[in-house]
Amino acid sequence: MDLNEIREAIDLVDRLLNGNINDRFALTEMVADCKLKTGDEVYKPDREAKMQEDFSSEEPMGYIQREIVLQSRRKQYAYFRDRDAEDRTFTDGIGRRLLASEEGDSLCFRIGYAEDGSALNFASLLRVLSDMPCRIERLDAAGGRLSVKLTLLEDGDGVIREFAYLLYKECSSFEIIQEEEL
Repeated sequence: MDLNEIREAIDLVDRLLNGNINDRFALTEMVADCKLKTGDEVYKPDREAKMQEDFSSEEPMGYIQREIVLQSRRKQYAYFRDRDAEDRTFTDGIGRRLLASEEGDSLCFRIGYAEDGSALNFASLLRVLSDMPCRIERLDAAGGRLSVKLTLLEDGDGVIREFAYLLYKECSSFEIIQEEEL
């Protein structure tokens, strides 16, 4: 095969991957709908642990599989958030503070995360933070708690709301703190 034929083969594989991933996310939305109707939770540690056993130990495939699961869980949360009439996530002071945040605001908060690989662990929390339109000013982690100071670059079509919902559902604790508490 010459270079052009190899690139055409890669393009075909990419199209197939894209189609399969889109199909998986469509199924993810169906799962979210079933869970919402039955009152089930998004995060199922036993199910994800079983899936992890089936993942490739070879990188980058294992990473890609774990990322697809994380993005599927986020998609389910978005589905829940958009349809949850009883959503009380943002009725407390923390939620109102997050939603009132605007471009250029600095936020300081402390988050409890899972150290055992379940739910929102340190690595997945960092991926969530990296998706936010923000500049991370300071980040300290110790004893299952992450302290963060960030400056919002924009609201990014409700990214703050998505972030807050995810934290509300999966973090063991979340608090807005003063900068001197970092």
